[in-house]
Amino acid sequence: MNRITLRNGAAPALLFAALLGVSLFISVSAQDSSKSAEAAGRGETGANGASGGSDQAAAEQDARVELEAAYQQEYAFLVAQKRALQARIASFRGQAQAEVSQTEQRIDALQESVLGLDSNAKVLQQRMNVLQRQRQTARQNADILDATFQQARTTFGEYGRRALMSRQSFADQGEAGRLADVFARARGLLRDLTSVRQQPGAFFSREGRKLEGTLIRVGDIATYGVAGEVAGALAPAGGGELKVWEQPAADDARALIQGRTRDQLGLFLYDSLDTAAPTDETEGVIAHIHSGGPIAWVIVAVGVLAVLLILARVILLKRAGASTGRIVKAIGEKLDKRDIKGALEVCERRKGAAANVVAAALENIHRDREQLEDIINEAILRENTRLERFGSLIMVISAVSPLLGLLGTVIGMIMTFEVITQFGTGDPALLAGGIAIALVNTELGLAVAIPALLIGSMLLSWADRIKDDMLKAALRVTNHYEDVETAAMRKAA
Repeated sequence: MNRITLRNGAAPALLFAALLGVSLFISVSAQDSSKSAEAAGRGETGANGASGGSDQAAAEQDARVELEAAYQQEYAFLVAQKRALQARIASFRGQAQAEVSQTEQRIDALQESVLGLDSNAKVLQQRMNVLQRQRQTARQNADILDATFQQARTTFGEYGRRALMSRQSFADQGEAGRLADVFARARGLLRDLTSVRQQPGAFFSREGRKLEGTLIRVGDIATYGVAGEVAGALAPAGGGELKVWEQPAADDARALIQGRTRDQLGLFLYDSLDTAAPTDETEGVIAHIHSGGPIAWVIVAVGVLAVLLILARVILLKRAGASTGRIVKAIGEKLDKRDIKGALEVCERRKGAAANVVAAALENIHRDREQLEDIINEAILRENTRLERFGSLIMVISAVSPLLGLLGTVIGMIMTFEVITQFGTGDPALLAGGIAIALVNTELGLAVAIPALLIGSMLLSWADRIKDDMLKAALRVTNHYEDVETAAMRKAA
C-alpha cells in the first residue's frame, strides 16, 4: 500500500474541494425533489380535476420533512468527512514533521561528517606537505653529499690520491662513515701539504735519464730530488713526472735530506705535475714563423720577393741616375769645341738613362727645335719603362701582404672556434694554436707591408727625380749647343 504524504498547504485545499462538492450535491438533490413534487401536483390536478388545497399543503409538508432529513443526513456525513479529513491532515502533519526532523538530523549528521572529513583532509595535506619538505630536504642533502664526494675525488685525484676513494671498503660504508672517512683523509692531506717530508721516488736528470732516489716534498708545491751525485730542485716534466730544474740547487737538496735548514732555498714552485714546465729557451725565428701555419710562410716568401725586387730596383735607379751632372759637364766641354762625335763618345762611356737621352738629343741635334723635343720625349719614354720596372709589383706586394695576414687571422680564429665547439674553453692550451696562427699572420703581414709601402714610395720619388734630371740634361745640352752655334755664326759674320 502506497503511503500518501500531504504538505501543510495541500490539506485545506482538499477540505475546501470536498465541501464544495457536497454543497453542489445537496443543491442538485433539492432541485430534483422540488421538480418531483411539482410534477406530482400537476398529475393529481389533471387526474382529479380540482384537488383540495389541504392535500397539497400536506404533500409540501412531507417534502419539507424529507428534505430536512436529507439535509441533516448530508450535514452529518459532511461533519464526519470533515473530522476524518482533519484527522488525516493531522496525521499527515505529524508524519511530515517527523520526516522533516529526521531529514534535518540526517543533514546535521552529514554536515558533521563533511566537517570531519574536511578536517582530516587538511591534516593529511599538512602531513603530505611535511613529508614533501622532508623528501626535498633529504634529496638536497643527498645532492650535497654527492657533490662533496665528487669534489673530494677531484681534489684527491689532483694530489694523486684518487685510489683511496675507489676502494671497496670505502664504498661499503654508509654515508656517515664515508663522510667521516673523507674528512679524515682531508686532514691527512692538509698535514702533508703543510709539511716537509721525504719519500722514495724517481725523477729525470737534465740528460733525460730516469733516476731512482729520494724525493723531499715541500708541501705539494715544490720538490727536491737526490739520487747519488745528482741532486737539485725538481720541476714538472709532464704526465706526473719530475725532472731536475735547470737552476742549480744541489746544496739545498742535500741540506734538506740531512735535516739542515738554510737561509735561502732555490726551488721551483708548481701547481700541477701534469703539464711540463717551460724551459728558458727563446723561441727562434723559424719556430715563430712556423707557429703561424702555411699562410705565414707564404707571407715570408712574398716578403723575400719584395726585398729582392727592392734591391733590383735600387740598382736600376742608381745606374740610371749616375752622375748626371758630370755627364752634362763633360759633354758641354766637347760642344764648346763643336765636337759632336766626341760628345757621343762621352755618352757611350757613361752608362745610364740620362746618357741615353742626351745621346739621342746629340744624334739629332741639327733638327729643328720641335722635332728635337719630340725625339727627347720619345727617348725619355723609352727610359721610363726601365725606370718603372718592379715599382708596381712592389706596391702590389705592400697591398697584398696585409690581406694575406688577414686571411691567416681568419683561419686562426676559425680553428679557435672549432676547438671551443669541441672541447670548450676549459684548457687554454687547446686554444693557443689557433690564436698563434691569427696573431703571427697579422704580425708578418704588417711587417712586410709597411716597409714595402714606404720603400716603394721612396723609389717612385727617386724615379720621378731621375726623369726630371734626364729632361733637364737633354735641354741643357740642346740649349748649350744652340748657344755655341749662335756664337760661332756671330763670330763668322
